[in-house]
Amino acid sequence: MSLVKDLLNRHEASTHQKLLKAAGEHGAAVYPKIRLADVLPVEHSGIDDVLFQFALQAHFDFVVAEGVTPVFAVEFDGPTHLDQGQKARDRKKFALCQLFEFPLLRITARYLPTVYRGYDLLSWCVEQWFLSRAFDAAQARGDIPPDESFDPMMIVAGSGRPHPFPMWLSVEPRSAIRRLAENGHCRDAVPSLWIGVAEDRSYRGIMWLRLGESRWAITESSARAQLFPVDPPQLLGEIMAFELLQRVETSQKQRRFGVDERVLRKSLERYATKYKMVMACSLGGAGAV
Repeated sequence: MSLVKDLLNRHEASTHQKLLKAAGEHGAAVYPKIRLADVLPVEHSGIDDVLFQFALQAHFDFVVAEGVTPVFAVEFDGPTHLDQGQKARDRKKFALCQLFEFPLLRITARYLPTVYRGYDLLSWCVEQWFLSRAFDAAQARGDIPPDESFDPMMIVAGSGRPHPFPMWLSVEPRSAIRRLAENGHCRDAVPSLWIGVAEDRSYRGIMWLRLGESRWAITESSARAQLFPVDPPQLLGEIMAFELLQRVETSQKQRRFGVDERVLRKSLERYATKYKMVMACSLGGAGAV
């Protein structure tokens, strides 16, 4: 029996493989278990002793590098990250990356198995990082107007991607919902959406769709804040479109037509009370509540 330890657990190994593929498509390398002090210039930086000692001892799960230059890190947050001690260490790591302006993507198991239009969420985030940097370079050359903002949903085509607008993950479930409305299977052709920020800086979202007279399909989800060029509210809206379509299709198959208006109103009131809204798209007429 072997007496050595595995270098990576199951989810970390999956993360590593997906990172190797996604970053490798752009010529970048992936290094696991790299010490923070080997990436961040903490020496003589003026940070306090607590953060300095933490940087000497802690490591990034994965560092993506171009040549020998680190460009961003990825952390896999498993169940142990719910522990208060681990949360404190995560806050220190976040503070150091924020101080040195080093991109950090924090993921969970949710980012690995499900594929949306050819992307798992980890690969989609990595692809967006490289696209964002290419956009910035083109803007610096004057190829793109200086006042134009980067929006991955507006990327028309991508190398090796067979679909138009490859970064627009929810185009298919949104199209399916529109077809359902055109065929009389639901009242709304477009979902309504609220996304807010919680006290812990995570994002909380609710999406709803009117199925019939005073009956609604609802889905709720959450996403963490990121030190990474990915817009969490935008990504959350994309994911919830898939989840909402699943709820609509399930309600039709089981002939259990969603929830009543009272349940929806109660959920929306809870969001309005607990979270600071950052994004909202609520339909008039049939979609209004």
